[in-house]
Amino acid sequence: MSTPHPQHEEIFRVRVYHTGGGGPRANLPAVLDLLQEAAGNHAAQFRVSPADMLERGTAWVTSRICVRMDRFPDLGETVVVRTWPHARDQFSTRRDFLLLGGDGGEIGRAASVWVVMDIAARKLAPLPDYMDGMWDATPRPALDLPSKAVPRLAKPESETPILVRRADLDINGHVNNARFPEWCLESLEQWPGRLVQADIAFRAECRLGDAVVSRTGPGGDGLLHSLSREGAELCRMKTWWAGASPLP
Repeated sequence: MSTPHPQHEEIFRVRVYHTGGGGPRANLPAVLDLLQEAAGNHAAQFRVSPADMLERGTAWVTSRICVRMDRFPDLGETVVVRTWPHARDQFSTRRDFLLLGGDGGEIGRAASVWVVMDIAARKLAPLPDYMDGMWDATPRPALDLPSKAVPRLAKPESETPILVRRADLDINGHVNNARFPEWCLESLEQWPGRLVQADIAFRAECRLGDAVVSRTGPGGDGLLHSLSREGAELCRMKTWWAGASPLP
């Protein structure tokens, strides 16, 4: 079998189900779904796809992802997602992304951090030895993370309750990580403008039937968001916005 290429490209078309209340263009959860799809397909070439990991009693878990968009792609537009893993330590690996629009120009970048979870023990595990050699030796980050950690929301100004549905779950039985930022945005009382960047830290999993609370408040040059369940924080997010327009 030939050695998989350290960089992977995948072509997507923006479908109507990738759009939402923001108009005829893909939204943040849709972009995160595309990134996750490209990452999973590239991982499959190294035999470490989500399905491969599940057979070994492990699972990939995204601990953080930062997405910066010059613009979100339009309905019907072809999008190229280019991705590559480029760094690792004992417990985590870094995977970055570049997004190209229908004209071939860059429309967005993303950086993500992934860890491995032992499903039976429900705890993080060191990256296994069989993953050695899967990374390009030359670090090529697409995007610098804006801070060492995503800030905690201290002064929430609005909140919305959310109940986890079956449709929110992934193949491992917990909520798909693309749903968390979608829920974070649910507590916005008004759309503050055009979303240009989101920095998301995933802190705990949740499952079918869990009652989650989404909260939003000020965060300096942006907004801070938090998801919690019975006082335990599940996710933190900071968003940056350009312009100003009311929520449609």
